Amino acid sequence: NYSETFKNMRLNKCSECFLHFSHPMPNEEMLKKYNENYHMTAHGSQGESTKLDKVSYAFFKGIAKIRYNYLKRFININTKRKKLNVLEIGPGPGFFLKEMIDNHPDFKYFAVETDLSCHENLNILGVNLISQIDKFENSFDLVIMSHVLEHVSNPNKFIGLLRKSLIKS
Repeated sequence: NYSETFKNMRLNKCSECFLHFSHPMPNEEMLKKYNENYHMTAHGSQGESTKLDKVSYAFFKGIAKIRYNYLKRFININTKRKKLNVLEIGPGPGFFLKEMIDNHPDFKYFAVETDLSCHENLNILGVNLISQIDKFENSFDLVIMSHVLEHVSNPNKFIGLLRKSLIKS
């Protein structure tokens, strides 16, 4: 995947945690533009299509099952209530949320997804799309994200907002 966003930047690696990051960091507007069409340009769509190719589709479906199988034991152990409010940050077209919905249809699902091309699939799944996490303080039982922090300009602030969105128990 290549993006003009990173044209004049270097890829650096932290010697302590091995996190890779762009230097200089893209500004908010650059990241917003990059993220608005990230999923399909980075993960297997052909040309202007909003559909994944067969290999990418199988990959994402398999990864969703692996992620769910890892998480389900924590859900089963820590869930006293039948209905949870679940938020996924950056679900793409919703492979993982589909897995969650199939296994926990009583949960209520929310998502923050900046890639507008994924909204149709998420709407079909019945996911409630939200755009501003700061308006949902003390609202979610479970917040899920994977491969998201590299798309955020201020990860510490972002994680702080997510922590505030969790229901205090």
